Amino acid sequence: MLKQDEKINLIISIPLIIGVFSCTFVNDYAIGGIFPAFYISWLLVAIVRMVGRISLKKEELRLQIFLFLIFSPLLLLEYFYGVMYYCNAYIFISLYVNILYVFPFLRKHTVELLITSVFFFLIIFFYSLYSIFFQHQRLVLFFGPNVFYRINGFFFSLIFISLYYARKNSVFFSGLFFIYFVIMISTGSRASLAVFIAHLLYVVKIFKIKTKRFFVMLFLLLLSFFYFAHYFTNTDVGRRIFYFNLSNESESIRLDFYEITYNFLIGEEPLNLIKGVTSFNDYTFTYPHNIFLESIIYGGFYCFSFIFLSYFLFLFFIKKEKENPSLLTMPFIPIFTGALFSGNLFYNFPTISVGFLMLRILFLKKGRDF
Repeated sequence: MLKQDEKINLIISIPLIIGVFSCTFVNDYAIGGIFPAFYISWLLVAIVRMVGRISLKKEELRLQIFLFLIFSPLLLLEYFYGVMYYCNAYIFISLYVNILYVFPFLRKHTVELLITSVFFFLIIFFYSLYSIFFQHQRLVLFFGPNVFYRINGFFFSLIFISLYYARKNSVFFSGLFFIYFVIMISTGSRASLAVFIAHLLYVVKIFKIKTKRFFVMLFLLLLSFFYFAHYFTNTDVGRRIFYFNLSNESESIRLDFYEITYNFLIGEEPLNLIKGVTSFNDYTFTYPHNIFLESIIYGGFYCFSFIFLSYFLFLFFIKKEKENPSLLTMPFIPIFTGALFSGNLFYNFPTISVGFLMLRILFLKKGRDF
């Protein structure tokens, strides 16, 4: 039975996790096609923070102001040209800092985090089974597959970290990995496999899984993989994951973006290479499938440097981590990895917020709460 304090914390944790989830994955959805839903989600988190007495820290506010200042030139350029497409995304980067600063609260209340995350994760799992075995199609539940695998990875990470701090038996971890694998396969997205492999490597490194146990787990996963490969080759899920064809739309579009970026680098004037170009131009693509290509064209090397720094710091923190996983790394592996394969800045803006929070932690040498 939950104690009284745990019940109160659970009541706070549920809307808090929903708010964190919404701010992270709402992307560019706008209410009535006008008002970004991100602001509603952010307001929910702000209200829960006040109720739960999760105070606004000085360093949190300083980081927000700093992010707003460094992205204000790009925001002003968008406004000056009357485009406004990326203006909200630049604001999201700054506001998302408030979302990241609730993670210390969640880390202190792993029981509540585990209960809430398992609830949502199991809903996704059972719907995945239904989608695979009865509908024989890619898993879509309010979100597209390219967002859905990130959501799966996010909740998987929260559960994994909660179980780790609860010192659960390795059987729990093996079962969780199998469920996670089934869900990721059901999305029919190849990037989901990249995220799964990234998570697997992370777990091997951070948690120092013994060789024998690791190979048993890997054997079971490979067995499951070949079963899916055989059983679903004639379904939409199987075709999306197991067949590669550079002449089809999915692969050819991604390759086109690299050619577009190359033409931009060799053909544009130096000023545009520094500041980028507006959202409506000869290179227009609003879904570039790669955060680096997008940043170079729309933000120039000015924006690209921030993206590069964020990825460098993210990998640096993973390398530096030892036995205690951070809520700033494992849950965001799906976004950092997915940003290389799908989405635009509205899907991938948390990478910058996380990267610059890591920069603050590195310089101030504070961050154990995360």
